[in-house]
Amino acid sequence: MDTRAPDPHLLAAAIAPSDFGALVTELLGRLRSIASGVRRGHVEDSLGTTALVHEAYLRLAEQPGVDGSERTRFLALCATVMRRVLVDRARARLAAKRSSVEVELAEGESVASEDAAADSLLALEEALRRLQAFGPRLVRIVELRVYGGFEHAEIGSLLGVNEKTVRRDWMRAKALLAEWMQEAGR
Repeated sequence: MDTRAPDPHLLAAAIAPSDFGALVTELLGRLRSIASGVRRGHVEDSLGTTALVHEAYLRLAEQPGVDGSERTRFLALCATVMRRVLVDRARARLAAKRSSVEVELAEGESVASEDAAADSLLALEEALRRLQAFGPRLVRIVELRVYGGFEHAEIGSLLGVNEKTVRRDWMRAKALLAEWMQEAGR
């Protein structure tokens, strides 16, 4: 299942390919900060912060109509794409594990693998999917707050709601996600 960001041009208009690289270079510090936030809790993934920025860049560069004129919207889109890169990698890792040959370990030997991180990331992704039923705005707030590192006021501006609404929705989303993650044993 391809989980690339759906229709980035719904968030924005258009940016010339030559300007896209310049935009990413200009915002590189903030993009690295976002990538670091996206990786938080999933550092077992072998994809580093810089590599995650590059992977997101490659995905966005091949999408038509990505706009960089509104920096905050562009950064929010990058956060979503980065999260989806990690989810795609986690799914691929678990799929490869299922199709691989099992190796018997000697007694007392343990495997410190990325499987737990992949499971956790996919459990969070499932919880976000469930949260979607309560409203897409809740999911977007979680993405922007947790993965993008955006403040409540920035999120409100992006979503066209006041900061108090963002805070209330954030509390509701956190409570639901915590409950579902606990149910999933994470």
